[in-house]
Amino acid sequence: MGGGGGSPSAPEARMRGARSLRLDVFDNNAPAAALYRACGFADLGAFTLEHNGEFTHVSSLMELAL
Repeated sequence: MGGGGGSPSAPEARMRGARSLRLDVFDNNAPAAALYRACGFADLGAFTLEHNGEFTHVSSLMELAL
């Protein structure tokens, strides 16, 4: 990730009027969560993803304030 502001998407998002970027990361992907935190994303907490009632997984919602 690069481009300033924690994400290459941040400058474009700011230009378009966005106030934040959000993403989710699976709870078993600690390296990705650590990378996002190092880039300025805040961990907003865990939630459960469900897909077609067959697949569930706990994820963390991450947010970068712009």
